[in-house]
Amino acid sequence: MKRQVLILTVLSLLLIAFGQAGTLIGSDSLEEKIQKASSLLLDSEKSEDKDQGFLLLVESIDIAAAGGGFPATFQNEIREALEMFRRGSILDQQGGDKLRKAYALLNSGKLFQMPAEISSIQEAVEYGRKQISLALSQVKAGRTADAVKPLLETVLMVITPMEAKGE
Repeated sequence: MKRQVLILTVLSLLLIAFGQAGTLIGSDSLEEKIQKASSLLLDSEKSEDKDQGFLLLVESIDIAAAGGGFPATFQNEIREALEMFRRGSILDQQGGDKLRKAYALLNSGKLFQMPAEISSIQEAVEYGRKQISLALSQVKAGRTADAVKPLLETVLMVITPMEAKGE
């Protein structure tokens, strides 16, 4: 009996150790995915790179949200949007609507609005960099669920038209 308990204990510890190692590997790959997405989306001049960076950010949201206690409908909206974007364009209206719905699920029903301080593409890019930097710091700290909102805000900024501001 003692031998069986010992064997079960050792097996349990091994499973836990491998599970934690997998989590650490997953965090590293999430960090790399976010960094690559940022580089492609915000630094490249090629539209196909920007599209790929956008898709990587949406994938990153899905990964970061996994196991984070988000409503199942949130993750479903993200995954369905991702599939729509993959099949068509990152400007797919239905995919954008799904991302907006996911955002509202995180924000007590409030819809995404472009931050008031943004009035140019350059300001939007800099704001996106700050949001991605915030998300990366959350991932590095092991709080991947906290990276979801800044990443989602960044992708929504990409697909939300800016309104001209009168001066």
